[in-house]
Amino acid sequence: MSKDKTIACTSTLCRLTTLGFNKDEGAEDQDPKTYNNKRKTILRKTMEDSQFYHLLMIKNHRQTTATMVQVLCESYDAKKRVFNINNNTTIKFCVEEVAELLGIPNTGSDPLLLCRFSKEKEVLKLPTSFPDYVYELKNKYADKLMSREKTSKSDAGKWGVNWERSKRHLSTGSLVSILKKMEPNNTESRMQYRRLLSYYLVETFLLPSTDEQFCRTSFYKCVEDLERFEATNWAKATLDGIHEAASKIKNGLNTFRGCTPVLRH
Repeated sequence: MSKDKTIACTSTLCRLTTLGFNKDEGAEDQDPKTYNNKRKTILRKTMEDSQFYHLLMIKNHRQTTATMVQVLCESYDAKKRVFNINNNTTIKFCVEEVAELLGIPNTGSDPLLLCRFSKEKEVLKLPTSFPDYVYELKNKYADKLMSREKTSKSDAGKWGVNWERSKRHLSTGSLVSILKKMEPNNTESRMQYRRLLSYYLVETFLLPSTDEQFCRTSFYKCVEDLERFEATNWAKATLDGIHEAASKIKNGLNTFRGCTPVLRH
């Protein structure tokens, strides 16, 4: 790896604290205390029995720097899955440590089974768009759509036939707007909110994409069955994602696609 190479990290604690579930954040047009009390109530009603409930209450402490991540990745040994800092110092993460740091359980099934196979072990077809309600919520709550961001499943826009195949279905900014403004008040809307919030956690924090602007449609399959989602070992998935990200940085990728807050510890 070149010494003058600079990498970017897509997963930070800001991804969680920006939603306003902790007392240190607020909204521009509302009193911070009133705003956060409202968001906490929504969180409690929708996620209290989720394995991620305590993770969502985390505060924004010192961030993991890209420089530190780069130094670690330069020393990564993919075969042994360890970081060799020098001849005398080796850092190795285990699933139990990741679970403890994130406040989530080290139990459950393999996340690959959730994303790739149904309960009946049939191979799943990954979605190329989001459910209709996601577009409806986006059009209702998003402050401003990204350039050429789709407004519906079938939106071909005015940019020609290739636009129909575009992956710009939901920007991260639009998703955040939904989560910050939506006020679920019945069973259906609470389930929708829970799916979107669970998806946001995986998509931007635990297993982030290299694209910070737009969300992956394929990952939404994970939250369609919330019972299976909650029965998945996300601590293991997070650790596997860190190892994969470190290996790709070592091989030349410029963006660390892993949960960087884990590395801070």
